[in-house]
This record gives sequence, structure tokens and C-alpha cells, in this order.
Amino acid sequence: GPGLSMKMLYLCLKHYDLASTTVTGIPMKEEQNASSSANYDVELFHEAASHKRLLGDFADMIMATSEGSEYQTCKLKWCTPRGSSANELHHCSGTFRITPTEVNSRQSSCLTNFLLSGRSVMLEMQRRSTGVKTISHMLTSH
Repeated sequence: GPGLSMKMLYLCLKHYDLASTTVTGIPMKEEQNASSSANYDVELFHEAASHKRLLGDFADMIMATSEGSEYQTCKLKWCTPRGSSANELHHCSGTFRITPTEVNSRQSSCLTNFLLSGRSVMLEMQRRSTGVKTISHMLTSH
């Protein structure tokens, strides 16, 4: 059942040294009412070493247990100002491939199409020790 699939997912993440990051607060227009929007979350898998290489001390990241699973996910908030593009790349200390966990979901599809259209997303992290919010990651397609 569902318990077995979650255990297999946990073992796969460990075996391939992958980690989870959840992009929260993604603004998306509602299908039924184009004038209103709601915020959604999209979970991504990537190399586990990415957090350490990007931040040094990743113990300061706020981690949460993903719903119904045995692994933890890092929560990063969408904070891209309007009009930003990949041409405005900030200092970069590493690049890593990502994949959405639910590739067929509407939310994942919208995020993927947003990135493939040439735009980028800045992600904000709240430090556990100080509570200070900093732009720590960027998603872009190149």
C-alpha cells in the first residue's frame, strides 16, 4: 500500500543521495476564475550535496517532514519580483539539476513552463538560528 511506496521512495532518495526542496507560495491563476490567483507548493528532488555546497552550514535550513513520508524537505519561498529574467543572474556558487516530484501535476507543469519560457525564480530561505530571510537559491533553465 501507500506505506510501502513511501518506504521505497525514502530508500531511493538515500541510495541515489537525493534530497527534497519544496518551493512554497507560487502564485498561479485559477483555472475557473482567471482574475483570481492562489498560492501553491511544488516539491523538487535534487542532489543532496547541493544544500551544503550552496550554503556551507545547511544545519541552519528549516526542514519539515513531507506529508505522509519518512524524508524531510527544505522549504524555500518564491520571491521573484516582476520583470526579472535569467539575464540578471546573481552570484552563483553551484548548479544542480532538479525534477518535480509530481511531474504531471498542474502546479509542477506551470512552474516548469515558467522556467522554460526564459524566466527565473529567486527563492528565499529563513535561517533557523536568526530568523533572517535571505535570497539563497535561484531556479532557471539554461
